[in-house]
Amino acid sequence: MYCTKCGTLAKEGDYYCRKCGAVVDHDGLDQVTSFPPVRRDSFAVPADAEIPAPGDETKNWMAWLSLLLSVAGLLLFFTVLPGFFAGMLGIFFGIYARKSQRKKTAAAGLIISIIAVTCSVATGVLFIYYMRSFAADPTAIIYGIERIFDLPYLF
Repeated sequence: MYCTKCGTLAKEGDYYCRKCGAVVDHDGLDQVTSFPPVRRDSFAVPADAEIPAPGDETKNWMAWLSLLLSVAGLLLFFTVLPGFFAGMLGIFFGIYARKSQRKKTAAAGLIISIIAVTCSVATGVLFIYYMRSFAADPTAIIYGIERIFDLPYLF
């Protein structure tokens, strides 16, 4: 038996065409307990829906990774190098993930990463400054610490 609408060969006992859903057998329709197959075009996407470009869904994890690395860089900025590298990786993944579906997550990761890198660089500059001043006069820093904490003189 063939479908009268699309011409697809129907199996014995089919009441509906497996391809188009049209009624195949008119005898015994009162005994039908199944529903016809749903056509794919009935699941149409609304016109205002944002359809992701192919490959965008793979970038979602990069947005989350950017956010995670940015927070790690912000927590480790006082260690200078780990904070700097975590922040730089956060910037890299944040820039790359801006075209994903998680635009706000990627933007947050990018902004926090920039803050983490800035804090790490500032900490590094201060560290170098204090190390140079300590090399010039080691007792000046010790006397400064004593004055800050109001400790008795060690030297």
